[in-house]
Amino acid sequence: MVMGEKDLAQYNLVSKLIDEVSYELDPELIEYLIEFFQNNILYSFDEDIVFKYKLIIDTNIVISNLITYYKNGNSLLHKIIKQPLLILYAPKDLLSELENKLPSICNKMKIDESVIKASLYNDIIPNIIIYEELDDEYYELAHEILNERDNKDVPFLALSMELKSHGIISKDKDFEEQSEIKIWELRESQKVITVINRGMLCLFIQTQSLQLILKTGYAMSIIILNVVYNITFNIVKYTETIFSTIGTSAKKVPLWVYTIFGLALIIILSDENNRKKGIKVITKIMNEISAILSSLFVSLKSYIVYMTPLLETVIEYSLVGNLVMIENTAEMLKQVKMLDFKP
Repeated sequence: MVMGEKDLAQYNLVSKLIDEVSYELDPELIEYLIEFFQNNILYSFDEDIVFKYKLIIDTNIVISNLITYYKNGNSLLHKIIKQPLLILYAPKDLLSELENKLPSICNKMKIDESVIKASLYNDIIPNIIIYEELDDEYYELAHEILNERDNKDVPFLALSMELKSHGIISKDKDFEEQSEIKIWELRESQKVITVINRGMLCLFIQTQSLQLILKTGYAMSIIILNVVYNITFNIVKYTETIFSTIGTSAKKVPLWVYTIFGLALIIILSDENNRKKGIKVITKIMNEISAILSSLFVSLKSYIVYMTPLLETVIEYSLVGNLVMIENTAEMLKQVKMLDFKP
């Protein structure tokens, strides 16, 4: 089905709102969502689903983002490094390379080295797991794969194979010439994180909304049934009271009174005018009841007519919102499964 211009505009508006909200998600909320889904929902779909996105980060990525942060007050790495979905690793060689390269880079670019190092050791390094020792087997394998193109890259490739990570974030062309490990751009990693965050938020909203809808529907059903019960109960109660009162009073009335009352009623009804008057009284009572019910119907109809345009808008955007959220959830699950990619 092709969307019309109005539908497309609504879709884009809802999608933009969801993007804005998911982009600002607090890491603690994301942690909660991860735990919520792993414990309650996603494992019922697929037991293999995991949310830990393990990547090895290369030295050149850290340096370029430190420079960007120095110039602009922020960088892509600074934005995503605290995301609980992303776990960054690096061999100890990362620290030694940074110590060796940063002074000359800062001097050449006329950058304050103390500011760069403050950001490095306060924002970046605490969020990277540093491996002190590498397995000799993987180190030798990495050395063989890279074929001595750049010995500085060997520890990063070796660590990625040892940890069975999802790949390496790097701009180094030497990594691109091997096919054992996937090489990521930082922006690709951000995209994965954004898709998963947005999908988790949408799935959470849907699951909670479904519970709310079911609870609301249940509550409304109970209210309606309760009203019907109360009306029925009161009718029965009042009818019973009337008849019981009449019955109790009737027991106290002598039989001769009933006889006289019956004869009088026969005489009254035998007269055509009296019969017409009785019918008029009954008709008047029925007309009053009918008028009350008609008035109630007109009031409800007016309320429905007044509320319909508002409800149509709400329902319309709700349906579009659900469509966007279902799409985002599907994208998230697809992306999570793709993290198992092996080149």
